Amino acid sequence: MTVQARTGRPTPAPQRASPTNAAAIEAAILPHPSSTTEQALTAVRIGMWSAVGVAVFNVWFWVGFILYEPVLQAPWRGMNAYVATFAPARYLAWAVPAFLIAPAFLTTIACLHAWANQDKRT
Repeated sequence: MTVQARTGRPTPAPQRASPTNAAAIEAAILPHPSSTTEQALTAVRIGMWSAVGVAVFNVWFWVGFILYEPVLQAPWRGMNAYVATFAPARYLAWAVPAFLIAPAFLTTIACLHAWANQDKRT
């Protein structure tokens, strides 16, 4: 036991993870040995790359939207002025990743479900 400087009270020593606790934690995180089939490994690979895609599309969306945002704050001068100054590239810079995030996220969640143990699935 050590003594705290302010209160003078003894503090308990930190608990070390016992081998049984470490095994329980590892069993909860890692897939069951019987589920490490080719299907589970494929789900892990696809899920990892789709999660990377979600992150990339999210960053792409926010960068594109921040660049487009001043256009949303501009004063309205009528439809003819809007049509004359419309630049589709700036609009597509954030609209395209907005549509791509959904299927990539769905793929990530489906792969996570396929990788999980049977008793952990809901």
